[in-house]
Amino acid sequence: MKAWLQKILLLAICSFNCSIVQLFNIPTAAAQSPIANRVKGVAMSLPKGSHEIARYTDERRHCLYYLRNDRIYKYDVIEGTNLDITISPEGYTKLLNVWLSSNKRYLFVAIDRKDLINTYLEKGQELWRIDSYNGRRRKIGTGYRIRLRRENKYVEKPHFIISKASRCLNNKEALEYKNWMVRDYYFDFSEGGSFYTSDEYRYGTTPPSFPHAKELE
Repeated sequence: MKAWLQKILLLAICSFNCSIVQLFNIPTAAAQSPIANRVKGVAMSLPKGSHEIARYTDERRHCLYYLRNDRIYKYDVIEGTNLDITISPEGYTKLLNVWLSSNKRYLFVAIDRKDLINTYLEKGQELWRIDSYNGRRRKIGTGYRIRLRRENKYVEKPHFIISKASRCLNNKEALEYKNWMVRDYYFDFSEGGSFYTSDEYRYGTTPPSFPHAKELE
């Protein structure tokens, strides 16, 4: 059977099953769709050393994202393809972390580019966002440290903090003797939008206090 016809038939079966579930009020757990069953099957048969990132069993995405050997893969259960996801076109030396956004649409990926760049404090690490609907990538920011904070006394919602060098205080010195000023950049965990930038502070010292919520409005 041709791949395009198989895809149409599978989606039609899935739509029919969803209608039956709604008509007879069948509990979701007891009525897995063909897509959900395929995704589950792929998840259960991943190569040793793989780690599941996200499952999508809707008719638009029908895939499984997983991590293996510092690479992210997307297995499309209808197309039968296993895609090695390109994160940064310029490459990376290590994948630091992967987070599924609070709205479940995006994969946020932190990578390390040590030995590929000149100044680690400026762009040694990168945070990327991958859209699970269309595969589009967007670079959120660069710096020397990327953190996800679930909450703190100033910001209740989860957010990323990217610390980055803003300027050098002694440009004429050799790299290992240079002193830097840095800033912290804040990004929301749902879309990756920027919402706050800290004042400058000396690298290696305590960051300035975060402003109260009313100061951010």
